[in-house]
Amino acid sequence: MSPTTLFTCSSIAVLMELFPYNTRSYQKNIMHYMDESLATGTPLVLESGTGSGKTVCAVSSTLSYALKNNKKIIYTTRTNAQQKQVITEVRTIKKRFPNETKNVVTVGMQGRTHMCLLAKNNPELQKGSADELARLCAEEKKKVRRGRRKGCPYFRKGVENEEAVKRALEWMRTVLPTAEELVKYCEEHTLCPYEINKLLVQDALLVVVPYIYVFDTNLRNMLLDWMGVGEEDI
Repeated sequence: MSPTTLFTCSSIAVLMELFPYNTRSYQKNIMHYMDESLATGTPLVLESGTGSGKTVCAVSSTLSYALKNNKKIIYTTRTNAQQKQVITEVRTIKKRFPNETKNVVTVGMQGRTHMCLLAKNNPELQKGSADELARLCAEEKKKVRRGRRKGCPYFRKGVENEEAVKRALEWMRTVLPTAEELVKYCEEHTLCPYEINKLLVQDALLVVVPYIYVFDTNLRNMLLDWMGVGEEDI
């Protein structure tokens, strides 16, 4: 049986609830299989060519399901460009369906290698590994908490200026920035993008992360803790 014969008019309408573009027939097929996978909990492996619109199909299908079933979404990507595309599609969906998605918040998570402003502005620190940057970050935060006028200035302002943090979080909820846009905003306002992301991720319906955040047990548990959910809520 051809996949297209599986659809009724009502089932197509359900699949299209948060799809922001005119659909092609194969996109309806993609969303049908995604919807079936989500409803039954059956894993789905899908291969689709570049430019076929599989990203927006995945985003619209999972958003619709999550909103109806009080779930959250962890969307994994291989590259920063793919992460940016996911966030761009969510923006398009929110613009097309403002009432249905008014409370949808999306966060793009990246490691300190991409989000640490101390490393960004220091060529020597840029050479550090993820573990080395994590240790540096912990030490810099300790200095701030001890009350010294040393330590990371970006973290310190987040601790000392609650209003600046509130403005940043509100900006993120409104704009849904990519990681690059968040880094730029935080650099301009002397805030730590990594820490700001951690604050908002608990309110996010969709969190976009590199694969390592799921495949590495420690990182996965840390991410779920930040989100305030268990695996059954994803």
